Amino acid sequence: GHSEKTNYLTNTSAARCRLFAVTGTKANPQLSQKGYYATGELTVTENKDEDGHLTYIYTDKLGQEILSRSINGNDTLDTYQAYDDFGNLCFVLPPLAIEKLQTLGLQKVLDLYTYQYRYDGLNNYSAKKMPGAKWVNYVYDKKGRLLLTQDAGMKAQNKWKCFFYDQLGRKVLTAIYNGAEQPNIHYMMINFDAKNSKYNMSKRKFPINHNLIGTSLDRYG
Repeated sequence: GHSEKTNYLTNTSAARCRLFAVTGTKANPQLSQKGYYATGELTVTENKDEDGHLTYIYTDKLGQEILSRSINGNDTLDTYQAYDDFGNLCFVLPPLAIEKLQTLGLQKVLDLYTYQYRYDGLNNYSAKKMPGAKWVNYVYDKKGRLLLTQDAGMKAQNKWKCFFYDQLGRKVLTAIYNGAEQPNIHYMMINFDAKNSKYNMSKRKFPINHNLIGTSLDRYG
């Protein structure tokens, strides 16, 4: 029977790999193509499966996967990944995106066919965009806990989905916040009143009583 085979190579001029560069900031990365990688600059892992299909994984000197190339007969399917200077994955261009680059140009391809990611100062996702969709925003605290999310539909309605935590770091309340301004994340801690077995939040600091709808409570113990 057939078996899988793996070979370790470097990139050649015959099988070129596009060089995508990410500039800008974590919160707003920008993508551009800077030609192609020089010969021998990338490590290439060649995998041949039992049916003879070939897959090539191109990795840069930082160990980041830049390109996954799948070859099946006459079909070559390329998926590219581009990272910022902090090693965050910012753009994924699937085969359809690469195919349309020549005719549509990079900006339209980014909008219609590319996965895009933005980050905060602690390298958490601050926003992500699926192909052809609008941005979804995320806000975290300093411990990396998700506090707020907002998709395009919610943004149009001035709504945020909020996640509240207790002093033990457990998520205790999920709710929709209705208001034009982003909720103040510094006042999203909830205290547990053991005597009355209920959760309290500071209405003085975070006056959201009339602005919270569709709440659901997580109970512990």
